[in-house]
Amino acid sequence: MTTKDEALKALHEASLSIACLGADWTEHFENENNDLKNPKWVLKDQEGLQQDLDHIQDQITILENYLDPYVPEEPPNET
Repeated sequence: MTTKDEALKALHEASLSIACLGADWTEHFENENNDLKNPKWVLKDQEGLQQDLDHIQDQITILENYLDPYVPEEPPNET
């Protein structure tokens, strides 16, 4: 069973990975036209892109395992 700490770590990791992928997406593609006004982006690094996407999916799966089925944590006993 996934713990809350594992789920929070996975959420942070997925968020960071998506941010990096969004900022550096051009590393996986190249402009086939070599024309900045009319770019034609083609995939040049399918393996690297797939690894990035697989990593994000793994983190989402950790979150899913924590949240489904959702069982609320019991509040601490107050005495």
